[in-house]
Amino acid sequence: MAEERSVNMDYNDYRQMSDEQISYARCEVKRYFRGKYPGKKINITQDEEEDLKHATDFLVKIQGIKRVRRVLVRTRGYGYFLNSNYKEQVTLRCRTQSGFKTEYQKILDGWGDYLFYAFKNKDGKGFVQYDIVSLNSVRKLDELDGMIFNNKDKSKGIAFWKSDLKVVKHYEQ
Repeated sequence: MAEERSVNMDYNDYRQMSDEQISYARCEVKRYFRGKYPGKKINITQDEEEDLKHATDFLVKIQGIKRVRRVLVRTRGYGYFLNSNYKEQVTLRCRTQSGFKTEYQKILDGWGDYLFYAFKNKDGKGFVQYDIVSLNSVRKLDELDGMIFNNKDKSKGIAFWKSDLKVVKHYEQ
C-alpha cells in the first residue's frame, strides 16, 4: 500500500497505521464488490509477491467468477484532502532514482484492475473521501495527459484529474 510516512514516525507506529488503513480499505473494497455482485461471496486476500511485482494490494475473488480482480490501494493524508486541487487528482509514483518499476509503470504493463484512492480522515481512523478507479482508464491516458512533479525523495510522480478517469465509486463524508 502506498502512502506518506512522517519523518518523525518510528517503524512500529507506521506499521500499525498502515495495517489499520489497509483494514479500512479492505472493508470499503468489499462493500463495492458486494454491491456490484449481489448474493456472491467475496473473498479478499493479500499476497506480498503480488504487491511487490504487480502493484496489487488486494486479490478479490468473486464466487462463480474465474477471473480474480486486482486492487491497488493508495492513501493520502488528511492535509492533502484540505487542498482543493488534490481532492480532484489521483497521483502515482512514475519514476524512481533506483530504476525499480513504479506503481504507474506496473499499471501501464497491464497489472491491476482497480485503484482504491483515499484521503484519511482527521484522526487517521478511516477515510474522509475515497474513489475506486478503473485502471483501464489510467492506461488510456499517457504522460502528456498528466502532470509530472518532483517528490521529496527525488522520485517523480504523475497526477491525473479524476474527471479524466473512470471513477466507478465515489464516497465523501
